[in-house]
Amino acid sequence: MTSTGVVTAAVGVPVAELSCALPGATVTFLTWHGVPDEGLDRELAAYFGAQVGFSYTLCEVNEFPDGSAYVAPDPASDFRRLGQHLHQRFREHTPLTRFGTDLIPHLALPEAPTLRQAVLDRLPLQCHAQEAVLRAPDGVVVGCYPFATSAA
Repeated sequence: MTSTGVVTAAVGVPVAELSCALPGATVTFLTWHGVPDEGLDRELAAYFGAQVGFSYTLCEVNEFPDGSAYVAPDPASDFRRLGQHLHQRFREHTPLTRFGTDLIPHLALPEAPTLRQAVLDRLPLQCHAQEAVLRAPDGVVVGCYPFATSAA
């Protein structure tokens, strides 16, 4: 919760393939502001339920300008497409406060050396996106939205 009372959450795709090494691992691709009420929760479930899961690889370590390290998914296009569609559809909940940086899909690397190395030792890692989540800053999942299992 921010000082204005608005909840800020990350929209992302859980990385099940890292669940043993890094519980809660998520490729984040958009910032969400506000609390999803029942109607909005249904809209998000319908939106993500119409999306088909996709494969990607975690392989390249990068740094944001602030020095924090992350692993970029390859290809990033599916994550960017989801982020752009969500931003267009839910602009009041997805303000882009920094040009472009809110649409950089990434798995934040933990600062703890043991956890960081556990992730790095698994790269490159083939992954499959099966659902999207809204994750609060404390890591609590406040919304979980499964993708469709195949194209309609």
